[in-house]
Amino acid sequence: MASALPAHARRPATRGLPLPRDVRLRLLAALVLAFSIALVTSPLMVPAIAGLALVVARSAGMDGTAIRRALRLPGVLVLVLVILLPFLVGETVAWRFGPLTLHSEGLAAALLIAGRALGIVLLTVALLGRVPLARLIEGFRALGLPPLMADIALMMHRYLAEIRRDLDAMLLAMRLRGQRWRLRLGLLQGLGWTLAVLLLRSHERAERIWTAMRLRGYGSVAPQPMPPLQPGDIGRLLLSALPGPLLLVAERLL
Repeated sequence: MASALPAHARRPATRGLPLPRDVRLRLLAALVLAFSIALVTSPLMVPAIAGLALVVARSAGMDGTAIRRALRLPGVLVLVLVILLPFLVGETVAWRFGPLTLHSEGLAAALLIAGRALGIVLLTVALLGRVPLARLIEGFRALGLPPLMADIALMMHRYLAEIRRDLDAMLLAMRLRGQRWRLRLGLLQGLGWTLAVLLLRSHERAERIWTAMRLRGYGSVAPQPMPPLQPGDIGRLLLSALPGPLLLVAERLL
């Protein structure tokens, strides 16, 4: 099945939720779970969010190292929020030390925001982390994303890599010519001119490629449709996405 995950993107099967293999259904499962977690408003549901995210991650074959790697950068950002928010938001004083006042409302809000953010990040990485970008965009297009937006996303991904390669080459040339990396006005001006030249080159290259695409008939051939969904994958979608609405039901019953 063309829409199934490629061989290098598959993880070893583990016990847990039966995750769908089709990219379109993985996208739907990720959207349902992410929106369900985003709609949770009670800090009491944070352990349930964490448990659901860990179950999905383990079902996708992620071990402890992969989970820590996925949460490293967002964890730093969330940590800053968790440290600051309890001291800035709220009225009920939970702890006071000199000029520092810890508020109960801010602590609850920080816990809820951290749980939701990290849960959504881990779920997204587990479901979509190893799917190639081209396959993801193909799945979005099958779900209704306009073809032009899909093509723009692919070209942005390609040209970010091209710009990074050109920038590395230009910085290497500057170092070979004896440019020392000391913070001074001349260095900042040189970096500014380098970035300006880089953007101009990228713009000229994009115009040439757009002209070549039009000459080759871009837009005249409709993209081939993806194969139909299989009943087994639809069942996997229902089972993997069901915990999201169940979270909201459990919150209403608390």
